[in-house]
Amino acid sequence: SITTKEITMLKDRRHILLKDNQYSNTLVEPIEITPLESLGISITKGEAVGLFPGFIVRNYSIDAEHKRIRIFLKSTESERHSCPICSGEKVHIHAYRDVWYKDSPIGDYKVEICITVTRYICYSCRYGFSDRPKIVHPYYRLTKRAYSYILNMLQSEDATVSKVSKLTGISWQTVKDIEKAVLRKRFADVDTSQVRYIAMDEISIKKRHTYATLIIDAQTQVLLAAIEGRTQADLAPFFEMLQERGHAQNIKGATMDANAGFNTIVKQYCPNAVIVLDQFHVIQNYNNQVIDAERIKLQEDISKRAEELSLSVNKTPKQISMGLKWAVFTGYDRLLKNNEIDHELKELVLNNQTLSKVCIMGDCLRRLWTKVRSKTQAAYSAVNWCKMAEESGIESLADFGRRFRSHLPDVIHASLTGLNTSILEGMNNRCKVIKRMAYGFRDMEYYFLKLFQAFSNVRQSKLRLSGNFKI
Repeated sequence: SITTKEITMLKDRRHILLKDNQYSNTLVEPIEITPLESLGISITKGEAVGLFPGFIVRNYSIDAEHKRIRIFLKSTESERHSCPICSGEKVHIHAYRDVWYKDSPIGDYKVEICITVTRYICYSCRYGFSDRPKIVHPYYRLTKRAYSYILNMLQSEDATVSKVSKLTGISWQTVKDIEKAVLRKRFADVDTSQVRYIAMDEISIKKRHTYATLIIDAQTQVLLAAIEGRTQADLAPFFEMLQERGHAQNIKGATMDANAGFNTIVKQYCPNAVIVLDQFHVIQNYNNQVIDAERIKLQEDISKRAEELSLSVNKTPKQISMGLKWAVFTGYDRLLKNNEIDHELKELVLNNQTLSKVCIMGDCLRRLWTKVRSKTQAAYSAVNWCKMAEESGIESLADFGRRFRSHLPDVIHASLTGLNTSILEGMNNRCKVIKRMAYGFRDMEYYFLKLFQAFSNVRQSKLRLSGNFKI
């Protein structure tokens, strides 16, 4: 049941709705809004503007088509000038000139201000100098407000130098120089006091085998060093810095690929660090040097017997070649379990005794990093694998086994410490994205500073690190 009061309220509400709806189809005429009204500011000739303390407006112009405001300012402050060379106070005015400065944008409008600058001549030493307004930057043709605006814009994750330059009307080179100076000051001194485990890897920065070396804290994923080059001489300054700070003794482990230079310099400067050979790079080398070599032999055999295979295999030699490489790189166990791999390609691999054998040995090689629980087990498994590889009768596999034997201690360390460069490999991909977004970098220092900026946040690693191991 509804009371009389509630009925009266419903009628009043219905009346209000009907009253509002009777204007819903009425068109409102557009009104004219001036650029100053749209910006919410007021500029009057001969008066001071709060945006520019110490100045009055001589004139101004607004270009609505190009979204640009130009303001001509005159200083209201009279200062006593002295010569910056001899400190003499007897100076005379030599000339006046108008200097243009960029200011921070107001709404969609780019702002330029023109200030009349006075040039003086010293009577004593005849040195000429000019006064510099307090509101402008001491080194760039822009105001201090525009400088702060640029810094705030660059702190955004999606902001780029090109976007900021286009928004403010300030040249790309100036915005880049501002960001570079700020980043250089921010990352001038990287804290290494808490570093215990490091990961090292190289990235390509230019064509023709030009590389840089990245060193990160394996626990926090913070970039410690970005060094152009990969030789011991290139890396020495970083490790010498660790020694000067007394932090080199704190390094317990270093993971890397089979680069002999990395291994040597870590042993030289970090006596307490164990060398860890990363699984990813070992398997990569095994695939390229052993499995790929046997796959190419099978492909050559397929090409010779193309007509015969076309009757039993419903694929061209090129299709077989493309699918076979991916199939053998997955490993023997995955090859058997993966139903997405074509059945005919599986048969080619399984029926080839040599290719099947190197795939099985590849699976055994992977288990050296994952299936061991003690130093004795790790050593026994690694030595046994090398022995099986050398006695396999396959030339490429035997050669890999002989070279791999010299790295057995580093493999044992990897199985016991849980260190690897998986995080660094992901960071390498991010480095490529940064370089690709910028269409390359001509300034390597600026590129490295951008890498420091991208990898400056502390993110706790999920690596299974063991700090109590003794080798």
